[in-house]
Amino acid sequence: MLKVDKLKVGTLPPLSFAVAGAECLSIEGPSGCGKTRLLRAIADLDDAEGYVTLDGVERREMSGPQWRRQVRYFAGEPGWGGAAAGGDVSQTANTGRLGRVAKPQGIVLR
Repeated sequence: MLKVDKLKVGTLPPLSFAVAGAECLSIEGPSGCGKTRLLRAIADLDDAEGYVTLDGVERREMSGPQWRRQVRYFAGEPGWGGAAAGGDVSQTANTGRLGRVAKPQGIVLR
């Protein structure tokens, strides 16, 4: 389970939520409000205040590379093999090759 507790990025208020293995979470908002930065902060690619845990292990308990082997961020813009990232991530996750998907275009949890 991915848990976010009082995570503060961009202009968003501090956010707290949990996403279980097979659940999907939609992150919506106007352009520039911090959606991408939130996903990047969860994946440890951008700095943020607050706490992120995966299966009970807090982000700060692992090195950056260890965390990023478990939590991956996929940008929505690039295409791989002529398909959008969201489609590729969903398709790959459905075959079990990457693991659980928190959002088809966003975070993949290994």
